[in-house]
Amino acid sequence: STLDLEAGDAETALQTVELALSLEPDHRDGLLVKARALVALEQVELAEETLAALGSDPDALYLAGAIAEEREDWQTAMDLYGNLPEAYPDRDAALLRAQLRWRRAHFPSHVQDALASPDLTRAELAVVLVSSTPELEGFVGGSVPVLSDIIDLPSHREILTAVRLDLFEVDPLEHRFAPQRIATREEVHSAIEGLCHLLGLDTPVWCTPDDVVSSSCTTLADPVSGEDIAALVMSLVQGEPP
Repeated sequence: STLDLEAGDAETALQTVELALSLEPDHRDGLLVKARALVALEQVELAEETLAALGSDPDALYLAGAIAEEREDWQTAMDLYGNLPEAYPDRDAALLRAQLRWRRAHFPSHVQDALASPDLTRAELAVVLVSSTPELEGFVGGSVPVLSDIIDLPSHREILTAVRLDLFEVDPLEHRFAPQRIATREEVHSAIEGLCHLLGLDTPVWCTPDDVVSSSCTTLADPVSGEDIAALVMSLVQGEPP
């Protein structure tokens, strides 16, 4: 039945595993295969009933979490992934993903747009950084000139906070922020390093072009997306390797 499922024949897999379960109803692997087949057949409620019979089995919790994510029930997904053993493969990544999606659902629309951006502008980068670490707004920082090109933007509060805390440079002569310009890799690195300094966090070691990407250094995709930055910041705040 597992082979049938891997081959994409969920219906045959379900028929085969149900025959086996009729002889041994509590067989763990059989119940997992049945649940996966039911998900593939879009019979989600029956899949959840099947997984419930497995209690706190880690593979059952993980699959139930994936089902919750699919229906955008982020709180349930966080609860399920959080109950996984810490050493369970993909636990941390799945939990972080659900946490980010939960936070996104509760943010104002301009923050949601920034988090969903596949190629961050300077304004969107400021929004992601400040919304991901709201304690930044309590820092004093320096004075900020009137920035003529952000006055009417919904993100002006986050931009002013980021500039006040020296996370971004502005044009000193024209007093402009250039909010719509795509953020460069150097600007992203600098802003994150500044954020880490303010919050007392370990600064990422950025991978260089000559490095083999590994857990010893941090690399960001090009272009940089809002979700990538939010995930990196959350991992830094939680003290986990990015």
